[in-house]
This record gives sequence, C-alpha cells and structure tokens, in this order.
Amino acid sequence: MKTQTKLLLGLGVMASTAAAWQAQNIRAAMTKLGKGWANLHPEVKRRAELVIVEANKEFEKDGLKIGAFEGWRTIPRQLSLMGKGVSFVGDPLSSYHPWGLAVDFVFINKLGLWTWTPNYECGWWNPFCDTPWERLGAIIKKHGFEWGGDWKSFDGPHAQLPIRRTSQLKVMYNGPSDFIKTFA
Repeated sequence: MKTQTKLLLGLGVMASTAAAWQAQNIRAAMTKLGKGWANLHPEVKRRAELVIVEANKEFEKDGLKIGAFEGWRTIPRQLSLMGKGVSFVGDPLSSYHPWGLAVDFVFINKLGLWTWTPNYECGWWNPFCDTPWERLGAIIKKHGFEWGGDWKSFDGPHAQLPIRRTSQLKVMYNGPSDFIKTFA
C-alpha cells in the first residue's frame, strides 16, 4: 500500500511539474511576435516587441507575462468583432487593425492562459494604486503608441500607431491590402 501511495504521489508531482513546464513554455511562446504577425507595419512590430520586453520585466513581480494577442485583422474578422460588440468602430476600415497598424496586448497568467482580468493585489478600483492596465498603458505610450485605455470607451489591450489616420489611408489606398503591400 505504501509503495502504491508513493508511486501515485510521485506521478502527481511529475504531472504537476510537466504542467508547470508546459505552461512556462506556452507563456514564453506567447510573448513573442511570430510568423502570424507578417502583415503588421515594421515600425509597429518593432515597437510592439519593445513593449513586450519592457512589460514582461515590469509584471514579472506580479507573476504575469504580457503577449500580443492580436495585430492585423482581416475585414471579416473586424466585422465579426464589431457584431459581437467587442470593437466599437462604425466602419471596419476605421480600425487600425486591418491596416496593420494596431496590436492588442494581453496578460498571460501562470497557467499560460490569456487573461483580460489579471488577479492583482491592489484591486481594480483602489485609488492609491495603479491598475495593471494603467501600468501597461504607460509602457505602451512610452513606445509611441496611442493607447485605447485613454479613450472614453476603455480598450486597455489596444495600441495603435497612427502613421496616417485611417481616413487618410482610405483615400490614399484601395484598401488595407494595397497599403500592406507597401511594407510587406
């Protein structure tokens, strides 16, 4: 009986160690811009990588990582998010995402899962403490992005680089794919 108990305990430790290792690897992979980020403007990519590096140092003490959840979006994806009430633009081409000029940064918890509500000891509405979104927003703005957390309809994950306003891009290009061809 003792041998079986030790074996089961050992298997449990091995399983939890394997899960922790897997979560750590997932978190590491999620904090890098991979091949799926090809349609982002090069300057957006460069700055996004700087945000990720600095934010991960900042949030290390909180047990959180930062990753780029989404950058470039297709028009159908943008329309889908608008339909779900997640994106608040009236026209999909008014978003910087289809133009390759926006990134959504999100927290990654200890399990390697995306989280938009990080567990934080200060609490969300403590007036004596900055929230995680405000801390992340400061880093985003430091690297020259406009931050969606400053908007009336708070969008903490969103960062955009208005190299040109979307109204200008709509006039200058036949659509996002023509603009992307200029830097892809």
